[in-house]
Amino acid sequence: MRRVAASLAMLVMVVACSPERSTAPAPSMSIGNPVNTGSKEPYTLAVIGDTPYGPEKLAEFPALTDLINGDPKVALVAHLGDIKAGSSSPCTNEYMDSIRVLFDRFKDPFVYTPGDNEWTDCHAASKNNGLYTPTERLAFVRSLFFPVAGQSLGGRNPTMTARPGVRPSRRMPRTIRRRQPSR
Repeated sequence: MRRVAASLAMLVMVVACSPERSTAPAPSMSIGNPVNTGSKEPYTLAVIGDTPYGPEKLAEFPALTDLINGDPKVALVAHLGDIKAGSSSPCTNEYMDSIRVLFDRFKDPFVYTPGDNEWTDCHAASKNNGLYTPTERLAFVRSLFFPVAGQSLGGRNPTMTARPGVRPSRRMPRTIRRRQPSR
């Protein structure tokens, strides 16, 4: 049984390493390369996260914004959170305000999900981020980046709807979705 398993493992490795094996195209860092070209309703997202960290990434962020803005196929930009490093990075209102200014440069609807670095990593003295309470930082992040519940940042704000069951009186629904406009 061990010989069969070893032979099978060797066969799998040989096939996997074969130069004749067809492979999917490598993702491109340029614009406009769809993964699913056969879709009836193609939809292009720009997904970013863990940026801008530090002075170098802050300086590069406008160029990234321009690249995304220059792609006519992009319909929505999603930031997956963490707009600052987890330690030795300011949690100040001024820093957060500067990021909001950068986010406002996007021409497409911009949906941002706060990461833990923006609020939970701002209270520990050992992380050198300031001595903010996490709930205070979360409240500030919400007020700055979500001033109108259900509305995205960026340009061409689409209709965003809260998940079913969220009371309209609740200011901050946790889950929203974008309604795709009919063509």
